[in-house]
Amino acid sequence: MRTWISGIALALAAVGCDSKPDQTTAKGFLERFQQAEKAKDAPALWGLLAKQSREERVSAARRELDDAKKSAEAAEKLKKQYGLAEDPAKMEAEAFARAKLAKQVEGGPTDLLAAKFVEERTQGEQVILVVEIPGKGRREISLVREEETLRVKWDEKGGI
Repeated sequence: MRTWISGIALALAAVGCDSKPDQTTAKGFLERFQQAEKAKDAPALWGLLAKQSREERVSAARRELDDAKKSAEAAEKLKKQYGLAEDPAKMEAEAFARAKLAKQVEGGPTDLLAAKFVEERTQGEQVILVVEIPGKGRREISLVREEETLRVKWDEKGGI
């Protein structure tokens, strides 16, 4: 009997350990964002960006790459600034946008890393994540639902 109960307890513990944050809730979004940021996992953070944010970052990257293609000096500046292994003039815009995000992540955490979940509200098509940021108070973050997953609008200037 004791072995049988221990087996059930181990099975339940294993199921609990393998759980991932819910992609459909604001609290789950915050947990996923914090996990990715803590791990400095730029590809995971890229996946948490709203489609519009990814497109804006790629568009901005394309403009910078166009300048790099016109000037070897501009290309070298970008290479040094973002620690690129390859010539930026030969990069695809999305790859460059991802490299820029990785550099941004290396630069230090956002306020969300220390944020505590307060509540989730729905306003029309948006989901509002309300967090408490130590020393800074409450903050509301607009999330959008894309493919049953909540994502954030995060411009490359750093603002979420």
